Amino acid sequence: MVNCLSSKKALAKLCGLILIIAITVIAVPHVKGMFVNMHPGEAGVLWKRFDNGTQTNKVYKDGLHIINPFNRMTVYKVNEQTHQHDFDVLSKHGFKVHIKISIRFTLLESSLPNLHKLIGVDYLDRLILPEIESNTRAIFSGYSAEELVESQGSMIENKKVELLGQNAPKYLDFFDLSVSVIGVSGQNQHD
Repeated sequence: MVNCLSSKKALAKLCGLILIIAITVIAVPHVKGMFVNMHPGEAGVLWKRFDNGTQTNKVYKDGLHIINPFNRMTVYKVNEQTHQHDFDVLSKHGFKVHIKISIRFTLLESSLPNLHKLIGVDYLDRLILPEIESNTRAIFSGYSAEELVESQGSMIENKKVELLGQNAPKYLDFFDLSVSVIGVSGQNQHD
């Protein structure tokens, strides 16, 4: 009888230990995602799995935030950023002109949730750069290669607003956009 009781106690302890291990294995990976630490110059947008997805009414500022393990916080850099981008455009006479643009900007915190919901974290590659490239190509196509090289792109300084397009200012505050001509190919691209 004593052996039977001690084996039941041992079995109960083993079941309790297995239960604790199982809970730990399931809970530990989720605990790490519950604590989101945002540094100065960062802001976050919360996506809730069981509550209408992206929360468009709140931007989370820097500091420690504790969230439900089923939700996800996406952290964005909201302090001043610089991005450089090289690409080719065609001049008025069809010569390929290689240019470099440099953009200095900050993300507008107030529009961060909509940027996240509608465009996503790759906003530069999906919205900003394609729009600037397209507008730059349209403007540069009105100048000859010689005009572009001589001015080093300065003739479009007064056309920065046109370069940015209509969508970028909804999400970004631009400080500077500079364009420089790197080179011209010697072959007419229309031939």
